[in-house]
Amino acid sequence: MRRRISTGTTAAAMGLVLLISAQAAAAVTWGAAKSASAPHGFNTGRALATTKQGSTTYVHQVYVNNYPGAHPAGDNPGNPREAVMYQRRTAAGAASGAAVRVNKSTEHGNGSSVAVAGSHVYVAWTHLAKYF
Repeated sequence: MRRRISTGTTAAAMGLVLLISAQAAAAVTWGAAKSASAPHGFNTGRALATTKQGSTTYVHQVYVNNYPGAHPAGDNPGNPREAVMYQRRTAAGAASGAAVRVNKSTEHGNGSSVAVAGSHVYVAWTHLAKYF
């Protein structure tokens, strides 16, 4: 059994969806973009979490830095290992101290994520035996 859908009804419904979407988008205002990690820093998702202390909201971020020193990360003796970095910021973007490396400097880390439970912050990452 086939069911026929009227193109007029479909077009009207699509027009209504676009109208509502345009109105919702017009109601949002954005401030200036703020960098959330160091140069050569990246994440693969699950990289931000928030906590609240009094009236202050903190954003906890974790990212991977594949250029953590004077040289790019690698397996050669002179190359640093890929770094998993953690940093706490205020909701306005101000850093609350320097970023801290959470994995061992003798090991590569990647695939990082952050989660919070109450006032506790948890960071997880994947240990890599070799750098790609």
